[in-house]
Amino acid sequence: LFPVSPGNWGYSLVGPLLVSFSHWLFEQASADGIDCLHFLSREGKIMKAVYDAWVEGLPNAPRSQYLVLSRRSSSMAALSTYDEILDIAKTTYFPNTFGKLLQTRYGISPSQKKWRALQRETGYTAYTLIEIQNKNIGKLGDALRSLEPDITRQSQAEREAMLLYLQSTGFAGENKPAVVDIGYGGTVQGHLNKILSKPVHGYYMVTEDRASMVTKRYDVRLRGCFGNQVDPNVSASLLFLRSFDLEKLLSSNDAQIEYYEIEAGKAVGHYRPLLEEELKPSEIRDQIMAGALQYTTDLREIRQNLLPDFRPSCFVATSLMDAFLTNQSTAIP
Repeated sequence: LFPVSPGNWGYSLVGPLLVSFSHWLFEQASADGIDCLHFLSREGKIMKAVYDAWVEGLPNAPRSQYLVLSRRSSSMAALSTYDEILDIAKTTYFPNTFGKLLQTRYGISPSQKKWRALQRETGYTAYTLIEIQNKNIGKLGDALRSLEPDITRQSQAEREAMLLYLQSTGFAGENKPAVVDIGYGGTVQGHLNKILSKPVHGYYMVTEDRASMVTKRYDVRLRGCFGNQVDPNVSASLLFLRSFDLEKLLSSNDAQIEYYEIEAGKAVGHYRPLLEEELKPSEIRDQIMAGALQYTTDLREIRQNLLPDFRPSCFVATSLMDAFLTNQSTAIP
């Protein structure tokens, strides 16, 4: 059904999915009076490219922007309580050192003096192996309590730099901005509401039921195109259940932003270095994007020249994805 070629995946699978999503975005955001759709990195790069190509020629289409953020960068910038420090720690962490965890998740590298004091108080050193599964952090909370002042100072510095970045993009000055992403709980959207102290709305491919916490807390729109506030324990589409596959199809060659800091009066991003394993599929990603954009161009020409009232089908797009996800080979050719 789907030829084994990244370009064909882009044309036959990703293209229909993103075009139908783009038209849904156009209709929803236009009706809601959104100033600008901010596509979140990194999957947002291909999503924005298809949206821009599809809405060309459509009247009053909300403008778009690529916003370089991550859960890591927004969570630290929004942090204000010890409980939020613990929430960051509870994310799954495969075996590595405590020092590495502090560096990657909180952006801090304690001094030798601080490490000696921490070892006396809690038994933790920079080389203590840490593994976090099912949100169980054990006695790690005691060590994080001792480091709370350091983490809070780093958070304040990152928040100031984040605000400067958001101001430089025009995001901070918009009356009615919205973010766009794959899904699922609206975490980054919630962080932006807190950082900016104003409503920031969100549109997604799929949202999970926990996203309702963001809508209730900030009184904002948070909508899913192919699934809205899905309860994974009751019923969920393959698009939701196989979200890892979807994210890989839409992945970008960009490095992931870790945080912003202020240098010479400007917000400068610091990125997690890309591993060799991440760099190898770059050509595949390029071919997927090229195929998706070619599909978008072809369908747009049909809309412009033959069927001006044409609306791409979300049902057809998800049916194609279901077929792809159901019939995958167990071996890579």
